Amino acid sequence: MVKVSILVPVYNVEKYLRQCMDSVINQTLRNIEIICINDGSTDDSLSILREYEEKDSRVKIIDKENTGYGHSMNLGLNAAQGKYIGIVESDDFADAEMFKRLYDVAEMNKAEVVRSNFWIHRENGDDEFREMLQGCPYEEVIIPHEVPGKLWEDTFLWTSIYRKDFLDVNKICFNVTPGASYQDVGFTLKVLSCSQRMVLLREAYLHYRVDNESASVKSIGKVYCKADEIASVWQFLEHRPKILEKTCCLIPYTMYCLYKADYLRVALDFKIDFLSRFMDEFDEIELRGYLNEKNWDSESWREMKEMIRYREQFFCNAYLDVQRKQLQTIGFLSEIEKAGRVYIYGAGKISKGMIGILQKRKIDIVGILVTSTEGNPPFVCGIEVRKFSSAEIDTEKDTVVVAVWGKAQAAIASRLHDEGVKFVLVMDEELYRALQMKER
Repeated sequence: MVKVSILVPVYNVEKYLRQCMDSVINQTLRNIEIICINDGSTDDSLSILREYEEKDSRVKIIDKENTGYGHSMNLGLNAAQGKYIGIVESDDFADAEMFKRLYDVAEMNKAEVVRSNFWIHRENGDDEFREMLQGCPYEEVIIPHEVPGKLWEDTFLWTSIYRKDFLDVNKICFNVTPGASYQDVGFTLKVLSCSQRMVLLREAYLHYRVDNESASVKSIGKVYCKADEIASVWQFLEHRPKILEKTCCLIPYTMYCLYKADYLRVALDFKIDFLSRFMDEFDEIELRGYLNEKNWDSESWREMKEMIRYREQFFCNAYLDVQRKQLQTIGFLSEIEKAGRVYIYGAGKISKGMIGILQKRKIDIVGILVTSTEGNPPFVCGIEVRKFSSAEIDTEKDTVVVAVWGKAQAAIASRLHDEGVKFVLVMDEELYRALQMKER
């Protein structure tokens, strides 16, 4: 019998797909199958999958029209022959020992689920260990509904393996919602609610890419998808009253963490409506008696209770916040639009974002400035990168946008002042986020 079926959902990821596929075919656990579900890719993703299919008989391809992530994953689950299911997103990659380690722990403990931490991966190779399970009991069999807090905070599904008969018996699958995102939310919460034997590991094996510009996490327009996933979880639990009784006071904490994060980044035009839905759902949860302080961290509990108690003031504050950000962006863009020549100081991710924002508004960027060209690309988005000391800046007329954060920001602003540059606009995280929201 196949030990682990690794599902790889694929949609237009030719840039990252080979790294992902290399990581799964080179697993030290050899008795695996790799089921790649191509969801109607229009780039070279399918051709790349065919290459791997030809050289490794364990690779199986399901090629279909674009019907969405949930449908793709359900096809993969139905096709899987393994005792356990693993998932690797096609823009991520796994350490070679990942599935052997998870499989061995699962077998040793007769576990339904084994869950680990993960690495945050950036293109510069500076990976960061993310201990999402910090404070949870490691390397022992647990029942998730007896472990509130961190275990229920994150809904990432690709750090784990799941015993297939456990998923089948509990009828756990993905929501089929074409065009939606975040189906991992519903799947993970159903798993946590139903599992009676889970083992957590402190180690991290999966490298989660955070600088894929097309990743769904950047799609602000899909923010309501998480709320829809939560609604599907409540519906799932209502048909399982014994499980609902044990988990009803745990789901609201997950909801609050997800909704709060989305509220901070939702587009300005939708912020008030989103907050209204946020509050309405928690009013309903309070009426049902599903709020229990022991399942929350103290800060989140205080914030949530204040939101319910001072509903009108929260709405007023939200309007003021939206108004302030709108005025902030209007002022910044007004200054830029009346500027002569525009330079951007910085050649990193923030600089790329600013170039996109300004080019949408037909603002010409003369050049990208850096303190030193060493370690920086010669061009960013087709615009030449120049050393500040050699750039021909008209200090009386040209505008320089400082598009870096951290300690370098203050040093650059100070240098521009010392060099006599009259028009300097300093980008901070709040303004940058507000501008991104405005442009969506």
